Amino acid sequence: MSTAQRGGVVYYTDNGAYLHRIEPSGDTKFVKYCKKEIISVVFNGNVFAYTDIDGNFYAYSLSDILNEAGELTGEPLFFTQGGYTALSTHGSYIYAVKGASVLQYDVTQNDFTDFEICDNSASEHRLHGASQTLLVGDTLYISDNQNSRILLYDVSKKSVENVLPIPTQDTLYLS
Repeated sequence: MSTAQRGGVVYYTDNGAYLHRIEPSGDTKFVKYCKKEIISVVFNGNVFAYTDIDGNFYAYSLSDILNEAGELTGEPLFFTQGGYTALSTHGSYIYAVKGASVLQYDVTQNDFTDFEICDNSASEHRLHGASQTLLVGDTLYISDNQNSRILLYDVSKKSVENVLPIPTQDTLYLS
Protein backbone atom coordinates (compact mmCIF):
# COMPACT_ATOMS: atom_id res chain seq x y z
CA MET A 1 0.00 0.00 0.00
CA SER A 2 1.14 3.52 -0.79
CA THR A 3 -0.24 6.68 0.83
CA ALA A 4 -0.16 10.40 0.09
CA GLN A 5 -2.05 13.50 1.13
CA ARG A 6 -3.32 16.57 -0.67
CA GLY A 7 -5.02 19.45 1.09
CA GLY A 8 -5.70 17.39 4.20
CA VAL A 9 -7.24 14.51 2.23
CA VAL A 10 -5.47 11.15 2.48
CA TYR A 11 -5.13 8.96 -0.60
CA TYR A 12 -4.11 5.31 -0.52
CA THR A 13 -3.77 2.34 -2.83
CA ASP A 14 -5.72 -0.88 -2.46
CA ASN A 15 -4.41 -4.04 -4.12
CA GLY A 16 -1.65 -1.86 -5.49
CA ALA A 17 -3.46 -0.44 -8.50
CA TYR A 18 -6.67 1.04 -7.03
CA LEU A 19 -6.39 4.62 -5.75
CA HIS A 20 -8.89 5.69 -3.08
CA ARG A 21 -9.29 8.76 -0.91
CA ILE A 22 -10.51 9.13 2.64
CA GLU A 23 -13.14 11.86 2.87
CA PRO A 24 -13.17 14.22 5.90
CA SER A 25 -16.27 12.29 7.06
CA GLY A 26 -14.13 9.12 7.23
CA ASP A 27 -15.85 7.54 4.23
CA THR A 28 -13.63 6.17 1.47
CA LYS A 29 -14.13 6.89 -2.20
CA PHE A 30 -12.67 5.07 -5.22
CA VAL A 31 -10.69 7.49 -7.40
CA LYS A 32 -8.77 5.66 -10.16
CA TYR A 33 -7.49 2.32 -11.35
CA CYS A 34 -3.93 2.13 -12.72
CA LYS A 35 -2.83 -0.69 -15.00
CA LYS A 36 0.26 -1.50 -12.94
CA GLU A 37 0.77 -1.76 -9.19
CA ILE A 38 1.62 1.62 -7.64
CA ILE A 39 4.77 1.66 -5.50
CA SER A 40 4.87 5.33 -4.46
CA VAL A 41 2.48 8.25 -5.00
CA VAL A 42 2.65 12.03 -4.35
CA PHE A 43 0.69 15.18 -5.07
CA ASN A 44 2.42 18.47 -5.84
CA GLY A 45 0.37 21.49 -6.90
CA ASN A 46 -1.66 20.37 -9.88
CA VAL A 47 0.45 17.24 -10.47
CA PHE A 48 -0.26 13.67 -9.42
CA ALA A 49 2.88 11.51 -9.74
CA TYR A 50 3.55 7.85 -9.06
CA THR A 51 5.97 5.03 -9.69
CA ASP A 52 4.82 1.56 -10.64
CA ILE A 53 6.01 -2.00 -10.04
CA ASP A 54 8.07 -1.89 -13.27
CA GLY A 55 10.03 1.16 -12.05
CA ASN A 56 8.29 3.65 -14.35
CA PHE A 57 7.67 7.28 -13.33
CA TYR A 58 4.40 8.99 -14.31
CA ALA A 59 3.25 12.58 -13.79
CA TYR A 60 -0.39 13.41 -14.58
CA SER A 61 -2.42 16.57 -14.38
CA LEU A 62 -4.47 16.51 -11.20
CA SER A 63 -7.63 16.96 -13.26
CA ASP A 64 -6.92 13.57 -14.90
CA ILE A 65 -7.47 11.79 -11.61
CA LEU A 66 -10.09 14.00 -9.99
CA ASN A 67 -12.64 13.77 -12.80
CA GLU A 68 -14.94 10.75 -12.83
CA ALA A 69 -13.77 7.54 -11.18
CA GLY A 70 -12.44 4.76 -13.41
CA GLU A 71 -9.30 3.69 -15.21
CA LEU A 72 -6.52 6.27 -15.45
CA THR A 73 -6.36 7.08 -19.15
CA GLY A 74 -4.96 9.90 -21.20
CA GLU A 75 -1.45 11.08 -21.81
CA PRO A 76 0.71 11.83 -18.79
CA LEU A 77 2.45 15.19 -18.53
CA PHE A 78 5.67 13.20 -18.25
CA PHE A 79 6.64 9.53 -18.42
CA THR A 80 9.96 7.75 -18.18
CA GLN A 81 10.97 4.13 -17.70
CA GLY A 82 13.36 2.31 -15.47
CA GLY A 83 14.38 2.02 -11.87
CA TYR A 84 12.14 4.56 -10.12
CA THR A 85 10.83 3.70 -6.65
CA ALA A 86 10.19 6.13 -3.77
CA LEU A 87 8.85 9.68 -4.19
CA SER A 88 8.82 12.75 -1.90
CA THR A 89 7.77 16.31 -2.63
CA HIS A 90 8.86 19.80 -1.58
CA GLY A 91 8.07 23.18 -3.10
CA SER A 92 7.66 22.70 -6.84
CA TYR A 93 9.84 19.57 -6.87
CA ILE A 94 9.29 15.84 -6.62
CA TYR A 95 12.31 13.87 -5.41
CA ALA A 96 12.52 10.40 -6.96
CA VAL A 97 14.77 7.52 -6.00
CA LYS A 98 16.10 5.90 -9.17
CA GLY A 99 18.50 3.05 -8.56
CA ALA A 100 21.11 4.43 -6.16
CA SER A 101 20.36 8.09 -6.96
CA VAL A 102 17.89 10.76 -5.92
CA LEU A 103 16.66 12.88 -8.85
CA GLN A 104 14.58 16.08 -8.89
CA TYR A 105 11.45 16.51 -11.05
CA ASP A 106 10.23 20.09 -11.55
CA VAL A 107 6.42 20.22 -11.71
CA THR A 108 6.51 23.69 -13.32
CA GLN A 109 8.64 22.40 -16.22
CA ASN A 110 7.22 18.83 -16.33
CA ASP A 111 10.72 17.41 -16.57
CA PHE A 112 13.65 16.25 -14.46
CA THR A 113 16.29 18.85 -13.59
CA ASP A 114 20.08 18.32 -13.58
CA PHE A 115 19.98 17.88 -9.78
CA GLU A 116 21.22 14.46 -8.66
CA ILE A 117 22.57 12.94 -5.47
CA CYS A 118 24.31 9.69 -6.38
CA ASP A 119 27.23 7.35 -5.81
CA ASN A 120 29.24 9.03 -8.60
CA SER A 121 29.26 12.36 -6.78
CA ALA A 122 32.58 13.83 -5.69
CA SER A 123 30.95 14.71 -2.37
CA GLU A 124 31.91 12.90 0.83
CA HIS A 125 28.15 12.36 1.25
CA ARG A 126 27.64 10.53 -2.03
CA LEU A 127 25.00 7.82 -1.96
CA HIS A 128 25.48 4.14 -2.48
CA GLY A 129 22.18 2.32 -2.49
CA ALA A 130 19.47 4.94 -1.88
CA SER A 131 16.16 3.18 -1.29
CA GLN A 132 13.66 5.50 0.43
CA THR A 133 13.02 9.18 1.02
CA LEU A 134 10.90 11.03 3.56
CA LEU A 135 10.36 14.77 3.61
CA VAL A 136 9.73 16.46 6.97
CA GLY A 137 9.64 20.24 6.76
CA ASP A 138 12.67 21.26 4.69
CA THR A 139 14.62 18.08 5.50
CA LEU A 140 14.72 15.22 3.01
CA TYR A 141 15.72 12.00 4.80
CA ILE A 142 17.44 9.61 2.38
CA SER A 143 18.13 6.01 3.38
CA ASP A 144 21.55 5.03 2.06
CA ASN A 145 21.60 1.27 2.44
CA GLN A 146 25.09 0.39 1.25
CA ASN A 147 26.67 3.07 3.43
CA SER A 148 24.48 2.09 6.44
CA ARG A 149 23.30 5.63 7.09
CA ILE A 150 20.56 8.19 6.64
CA LEU A 151 21.45 11.49 4.99
CA LEU A 152 19.54 14.60 6.07
CA TYR A 153 19.41 16.92 3.06
CA ASP A 154 18.10 20.48 3.53
CA VAL A 155 16.12 21.18 0.35
CA SER A 156 16.04 24.94 1.03
CA LYS A 157 19.81 25.24 1.50
CA LYS A 158 20.52 22.48 -1.05
CA SER A 159 23.07 20.83 1.20
CA VAL A 160 23.58 17.78 3.39
CA GLU A 161 23.06 18.95 6.97
CA ASN A 162 23.68 15.73 8.87
CA VAL A 163 24.50 12.06 8.47
CA LEU A 164 23.04 9.47 10.84
CA PRO A 165 24.99 6.20 10.93
CA ILE A 166 22.82 3.10 11.17
CA PRO A 167 24.34 0.27 13.20
CA THR A 168 24.96 -2.82 11.12
CA GLN A 169 24.22 -6.30 12.38
CA ASP A 170 27.92 -6.77 13.09
CA THR A 171 28.19 -3.63 15.24
CA LEU A 172 25.01 -4.53 17.13
CA TYR A 173 26.50 -7.88 18.12
CA LEU A 174 29.84 -6.33 19.12
CA SER A 175 28.39 -3.73 21.48
